[in-house]
Amino acid sequence: MKSLIRFFYSQHLFGNLLTVMILLFGTYSIFTIRKDLFPKVEFDITVVTAVFPGASPDQVEKLIVNPLEQAIREVDGLKKVQSQALDSRAVITITLDPDSRDPEKTNDDIQRAVDQVDDYPADAEKPIVVALESGQTPVIELAVTSATASELELRAAAKYIADEISNLPGVAKVSKDGWRRQEYKILVDQEKLTRNHIALSNIVDAIRSHNVQLPAGELQLPTGREMSVKTDGEFRNEADIAGATLRSNFEGYGVKVSDIGTVELGLEKPTILYRTNSKPAFKLTIIKKERADALKTVEIVKAGLEKIKPNLPAGVDTAFVNDFTFYLKNRLSTLGGNMAMGVILVCIVLALFLPFRVALVVAIGIPFSMFLAILTIQYYGFSLNLISLIGLIIVSGMLVDDTIIVTENIFRRLENGEEMTSAIVEGSAEMVAPVTASVLTTVAAFGPMLFMTGIFGKFVFEIPLLVILPLLYSLVEAFIIAPGHIQTIVGKSVKKHIEQRNKNENTKNAHWYERLLPRYRSLIALTVKKRYAVFGIFVGILILTGALTTQMRFILFPPD
Repeated sequence: MKSLIRFFYSQHLFGNLLTVMILLFGTYSIFTIRKDLFPKVEFDITVVTAVFPGASPDQVEKLIVNPLEQAIREVDGLKKVQSQALDSRAVITITLDPDSRDPEKTNDDIQRAVDQVDDYPADAEKPIVVALESGQTPVIELAVTSATASELELRAAAKYIADEISNLPGVAKVSKDGWRRQEYKILVDQEKLTRNHIALSNIVDAIRSHNVQLPAGELQLPTGREMSVKTDGEFRNEADIAGATLRSNFEGYGVKVSDIGTVELGLEKPTILYRTNSKPAFKLTIIKKERADALKTVEIVKAGLEKIKPNLPAGVDTAFVNDFTFYLKNRLSTLGGNMAMGVILVCIVLALFLPFRVALVVAIGIPFSMFLAILTIQYYGFSLNLISLIGLIIVSGMLVDDTIIVTENIFRRLENGEEMTSAIVEGSAEMVAPVTASVLTTVAAFGPMLFMTGIFGKFVFEIPLLVILPLLYSLVEAFIIAPGHIQTIVGKSVKKHIEQRNKNENTKNAHWYERLLPRYRSLIALTVKKRYAVFGIFVGILILTGALTTQMRFILFPPD
């Protein structure tokens, strides 16, 4: 280790250049690294959703849940299967076992098992299989409101906005809340039904039989070409439905839907009503792509909405009601403030004990270690998010400890008159064991969190990672980079400091803490003399705090 310290000390220009490069690239990385709300986490949970319109929970359980469950349980790699039978809907939640099998293969087998179910009701919608993950996350919510426009006009405006925003870079999809499907309503006249001897079931059967689109085979042309033929009878507007025949005779006379009532376009019955600023609203939740930057995506969405606004109908307003990146910006601001304040406070506090140039050498260690850690996680595809920033904020106050110890030991040797090269090399090597042990104790405290299992372990993985990485890099900075900085920044100024100290020694101008040393020596001497009493007080305090701790409640997370 001593030879390595000596090499970097002799090549201090290389160390200085390396520091400048890391600070420059680290600053660039702060602006280019992907910012996200949460780390990408595989939840190992797959949800199968099936819709059976008009079915009761008993029917859903018998016709949907039972056959799907039977097929799913044959798949390997499952830990637990839970099912819910609701009105018109079934939800099957599957917990995968990642230790027994690759979750991707398990999800593929689940999809195949669901697709191959034979006794599945024809009227039910095709089951949807979704693997839950945190890669695609909502970043901002947009409310589309109007006090004057009709529901259909407001819905059309919301759909237009959603379609335009979904095409913007970084946007994965736009989820529409409060959304109701369009439906045609046939308002029948009871007298006309009775007069024409038409039952409601006749209307339902007629609508179902007319609204079809079926392949009708192939047509052989004289030229030898073949054309596919299809029967296209789907309804496209109110007139198509009104013209549907309910009953006819051999003479060509019949009863149409228009003869027994009217057809109008409307929306399905609402289950949830959204209002913004006391006005009816549709809520659009913008979900970003997995690899997209959350902050940039929000900026793009806001800029895109400004271009869309002139095309909206009169009376339709928009408002951003929930910007999830607000918390990310706050934490980034906290990290930046902590780093800047840390450098300033380190310089101020150390200047109370050491010359300012020495304090500056120590302060450089904070951005050096922090930026090097950020460059590392960017290289391996991690992001800056609400979780990883916790780790960086925790460690920001620990990064100078190593350099303070090493630098102070070097400076002590210089004050004692030792030659520069010997003081730096020997002073650094002397501190390798205690400083490394000090860092490794912190690594040992946070290290087990790297191996936590389950969803919680996946979420908190980046906290210990971004505590340990900067700490290890601070070791490198303390023993390899800082000695070169001392020669460059401190240099010959140490001689002036020693001369000034010798001149002021034993005078009123002596350094403030040197005037306190006699009192401190007396206190230490007293504690050694009364060591049994001091030890007894310590043990008493330890027992008292231990007893108080056992009376405290344990809560994994605070109620808020």
